[in-house]
Amino acid sequence: IIMPVTNAVGIVIVSNVGGLPEVVDEGQSGFICEPRPDSLSKTIINFFDNDLNQFSDFISNYKNNFSWSNFAKNIVGLSKE
Repeated sequence: IIMPVTNAVGIVIVSNVGGLPEVVDEGQSGFICEPRPDSLSKTIINFFDNDLNQFSDFISNYKNNFSWSNFAKNIVGLSKE
């Protein structure tokens, strides 16, 4: 499960399955829950109990790591090695 909240600067709730938890920094870019209804409901409640503005600086910087310009710099850097 991945639940993006677009009006909250891209904060996500993901289940602890596969590679999803690898792209979420718990408590900074989103929340990770177990793939059970009780865990998901507790995580959703926790999500709305938090001040979602606290996530915006981290997410802005985190998104920059995956920008096209950063991707291109990394590719060019690899070709110089």
